[in-house]
Amino acid sequence: EIAPYDQRGMIEQIGLQGYGEIFLHANWFEIVEYASPRITRALLRLDTNGTMMKAPVIEKLFQSRLRNLIISVDGVDETSYNYLRAGGNFTQVIENIQRFIERRKHEPDKGPTVQIQIIESDYSRPYLPEFARIHRPSGFRIRDVGFVHGHAWPAKPVMEAQVLLMGHNHPAVVFVDKLGGRHVQPVWVRVP
Repeated sequence: EIAPYDQRGMIEQIGLQGYGEIFLHANWFEIVEYASPRITRALLRLDTNGTMMKAPVIEKLFQSRLRNLIISVDGVDETSYNYLRAGGNFTQVIENIQRFIERRKHEPDKGPTVQIQIIESDYSRPYLPEFARIHRPSGFRIRDVGFVHGHAWPAKPVMEAQVLLMGHNHPAVVFVDKLGGRHVQPVWVRVP
């Protein structure tokens, strides 16, 4: 039982996924509904490639208590998608995503939040500027919110933002003995 660890705040997120498309599982909705009231602190999410997100699946997503949905679109256009996902249908995936977005416009407070991911590869990399804006490692700022990945020190304007969102960091404690020996130990930092 994982719920006690969630209640103590020891779990950041739980991804309901496997070796294949989640929506092919006949009971995916029941699994989400079983887990949702038990996992109250961690982010409960599903991962999908978007191929099975037809209208009935979208309807169930909006009925569910799922909090996050990650859609992995394997390419940035028909050519790169077909290269990376043989037998897939890029047009169908995009239509499914657009259908979800239209539903969201009508019910903005229902359904899971969505993240769209792509596979970065030598083949898709030239298309990335058309698909997404890539920022410097030192981050960027939108109004009073700074965004940074965490592997580089944030730029001064990013650090001066009222809110700083860091997506990734490796906090550690360094122990130094009397002879100057150093031991670095990774730590978890919890901010209320």
